[in-house]
Amino acid sequence: MNRFLRGIVVGMTAASALLTPLLACGGGGLEPGDEILGETGRESGYLEDFWEEAETVMHAIGRPVEGDQYTALHSVASYTGVMVIEISSDEFDPLAVLIDRDGELLAWNDDWERGLDSRLVVAPFSEDARLLVTGLADGHGEYVLTVSEGSMSDLEEFHATDPSLEEGELSGFLNASKEDEVLADLVEEELERNVWSGQWNYFRTCRLHLDADGLADVRLSSDDFDPVLVLLELGRDDVDFVAWNDDGMGMNSRIESFLAAGDYL
Repeated sequence: MNRFLRGIVVGMTAASALLTPLLACGGGGLEPGDEILGETGRESGYLEDFWEEAETVMHAIGRPVEGDQYTALHSVASYTGVMVIEISSDEFDPLAVLIDRDGELLAWNDDWERGLDSRLVVAPFSEDARLLVTGLADGHGEYVLTVSEGSMSDLEEFHATDPSLEEGELSGFLNASKEDEVLADLVEEELERNVWSGQWNYFRTCRLHLDADGLADVRLSSDDFDPVLVLLELGRDDVDFVAWNDDGMGMNSRIESFLAAGDYL
């Protein structure tokens, strides 16, 4: 069962993947029109084999990963238009990450719309990139990777679902079938120690970045369930509790707090 979050509003005062082409794949890397059956596992390699900075970079954006996650690598050809990359699997929960030649993060997605599959929409780029398909914890298995031509509306929709904010509104959902031990290991100790309410079976995070000290107003609402809002400061290796609220706006939640510049979940 998926549970819809209407919005979070913030204001500030070495191995190769196992691949089977379903359709032709361009020799220079993935491009629109390609469809591939891939598989992650011991023979495909591990995340740290392809991206040494993975744990550091992904932790900094609030999406922790582990270097020993089974991972498959794909080359993505440079493209002058908008490219849509979709990864679906019946065997594991895929996380899709696109990086450039230097290991800089270009785009990522975990759970598109109300399912567990992943979808990237990428603006034109002039140099070949690398696509990493990985499974959280021990997740691995077969997946289907599809590449198609997108539009500017696809790109705008994708950016609107980016789980990070400086200010504005973000809509999302809670997926009852989601199992995310890596993220749970990061936050559960602080939740259990500081938050009176909460059976943390279902939760989702959003990274909040503040450029300067100031008063933050964070609100969480839902038409489907009674939401609990927790604010954590995102450190280099861990998180620290800041505040929490339940029913600050009727059945919905609100935190008003003076926050130092930095990153929060």
